Amino acid sequence: MSLLRTSVSAGEYGPLITLSGEADITTAAQLSELLTAQMSGGTPAPRHRRGRADFR
Repeated sequence: MSLLRTSVSAGEYGPLITLSGEADITTAAQLSELLTAQMSGGTPAPRHRRGRADFR
């Protein structure tokens, strides 16, 4: 059982990835898969404006 829990929801500027629990080398693959899935799903790279990420 993984000690890292993840969730993805719609945020104001794009997907919001929430992590909770413990992360270490044993959870690296889980985190990598989550981030890869978000990036391959067409999530644009943020453009920083006024100190905040802007996904528009």
